[in-house]
Amino acid sequence: MTKLLMDPNESKTFIVFNEPHQYLTEGLKNLMQRILLEGPKWRLAGLFAFHHFKLLKHGLDDDIRAAGINWFLFANDNKKVYEDLAEQLKPTFDVETAMQTEAYHAIVITRFNGKRQSPFLMKALAPPSQRYPEYDNSFLTKRHARQYGRHWREIEKIIAQKEDMNFGT
Repeated sequence: MTKLLMDPNESKTFIVFNEPHQYLTEGLKNLMQRILLEGPKWRLAGLFAFHHFKLLKHGLDDDIRAAGINWFLFANDNKKVYEDLAEQLKPTFDVETAMQTEAYHAIVITRFNGKRQSPFLMKALAPPSQRYPEYDNSFLTKRHARQYGRHWREIEKIIAQKEDMNFGT
């Protein structure tokens, strides 16, 4: 929300929602919908990572599909996942071909200049834990949570109060 107060030409911002079904509330769903549909004009983008559309509730799955966003469809053996995105896989892949493609990590489906591009296969780098020595900085997370954090319930109360003020209830 802070990004909405900034000059849209200053920078680009990405917000990562990793498996949002695990913590999705009505208020967060509304924010995600706003980011999906209105975010591009503010140079604000959401990165959504989840396993299956049915995990997302309250119509958020339809908003994600309708937003014209880029996809990284990671290799899996669930035919329904490919069937749900069959339109986006065309013209490069049909569902059967997408399922049988070997030696790839994801099928990438992108948009550039408002146009859907042909999907292609991607092979990813090894995870950072295999490429670099690991460093335990969990103490920083705890310190920053104490210094800057608020409990999510507190944030939801603030949002609810502001919504009540905006609607005069």
